[in-house]
Amino acid sequence: MELKRIIARDTRSANEKAIQMYGQDVLIISSHKVDNQIELVVAVETAPEVPPVASANDFKPLPVLGAESVHVAEKPAGHAFAKVFESQMGSSVEEGSSGTPESAEHDMVMDALTALSRRVVSHPAPSAVAEPALVKTAAAAPIAPVTSPMAAAPAEMAHDFRRSQETVELLRQEMSALRQEFALSRQMAVWQGGQGLSPEIDQLWNQLLELGMPARLRSLLLDSVRNLHSVEEARGMVFQLLSAALKRPGVTAPQQGAHALCGPSGAGKTLMVVRLAKQASLSLDAEQQAIISYCDQRPGAWSQLQVLAAQTGIECYKASDAQTLKLLLDELSGRKAIWIDTPGTDFLSHAQALHAAVPNVQLHAVLPVDATVTSVQKVLESATVPWSSLMLSKFDEAAHPWPLIQGLCNSTLGVSMISHGAMLSHPSTGFDPEQLIEMALSPLGTMPMVMPKKKTSRKRVSPLESTPKEVVKRSRSTAKVLNA
Repeated sequence: MELKRIIARDTRSANEKAIQMYGQDVLIISSHKVDNQIELVVAVETAPEVPPVASANDFKPLPVLGAESVHVAEKPAGHAFAKVFESQMGSSVEEGSSGTPESAEHDMVMDALTALSRRVVSHPAPSAVAEPALVKTAAAAPIAPVTSPMAAAPAEMAHDFRRSQETVELLRQEMSALRQEFALSRQMAVWQGGQGLSPEIDQLWNQLLELGMPARLRSLLLDSVRNLHSVEEARGMVFQLLSAALKRPGVTAPQQGAHALCGPSGAGKTLMVVRLAKQASLSLDAEQQAIISYCDQRPGAWSQLQVLAAQTGIECYKASDAQTLKLLLDELSGRKAIWIDTPGTDFLSHAQALHAAVPNVQLHAVLPVDATVTSVQKVLESATVPWSSLMLSKFDEAAHPWPLIQGLCNSTLGVSMISHGAMLSHPSTGFDPEQLIEMALSPLGTMPMVMPKKKTSRKRVSPLESTPKEVVKRSRSTAKVLNA
């Protein structure tokens, strides 16, 4: 299809000219007025170019395909040459006299030439056309094969497909959890209205609802604060109850052994692995540790791990499957600490496969402090993966920790480490439940406490309880009524 330009004095003339030149099926693209004339742009279908038919007299170049292909192409021509040569020589012999010595000598020469022609046809010399192919092959032999970008495209497409499937499934689970939360909140609103709460406590409970506290957690805390009357007492009671629910046995961060970190995408597993390696470097040398990237097909994941590991001086390795990881662990059995970074796509399946292949590797779950409800449920309510501890990341970026708080209240899994910031220089700390609750309740300090205004009831006062001024005022008003 081509674009053609038509100039006419008006639109009608331009359309007629286009139809006259290109037929009824012409497609008009645009029409503009240029210098008191109409410029019409039309699209015209062009016939495909037909290659010219080669005649018998045209030159046909030989294809440059290498020595073997040239040899195969020349073989029929060589046999034809031998047959023609023999026929010509035979006819010339028949024409000559056969009884003279000259004819005998001529026959010997012809036999020698015929044998020579057959030898040339059966063993042809390498032609000049085949030489470039031989030189190219010899020159390209020592060059290492270069991986084309298209070779890695199927792996990246497969990873993107799995990631999109996981995202859709996560969205469906989040929507289902939200529907359950809305239904429970409606039931709680009806139940809360019949509890007879004081206006201060009722206002505080509405603010906790705005903060995103789950309905189940609010229902458990409501029984403890419904008899209170001040906001300060209610806040203190909520803080005390949550602190008691989050207390758990202390778990220290791992220092030696083989440890694998698993968690959803974006939880900060790679940075947590390097943090653990750097923290273990205080008591171990870099040669006594190793970092392994296990089955992570994300574009740039391996490069990112190499850059982070280079800052600590610890060697890093890559394992594409469980068998390769098992071989690596056998080779690195002399190392005192081995840290394994796992992919975030379908992390529970990878954790189960890792535990089945290498049972002596300890599994640690990694979650951001503001993790979603479904991510918290996958980790803390999973009975198929024996977690050794829970590690929390992005504490300084968290703004909605209530799903994690509810999950920790229902689980006894110990928290071994909390990371702050996205830099390796930022130190990691142990688990402090009071610090987590303070961060969750901190928005309450900025919310205004708007209390409903109480209606003042006009109480009738008896004459005995009235003051002298009220008695005089009432008597004057009575006298005015009587005079009227």
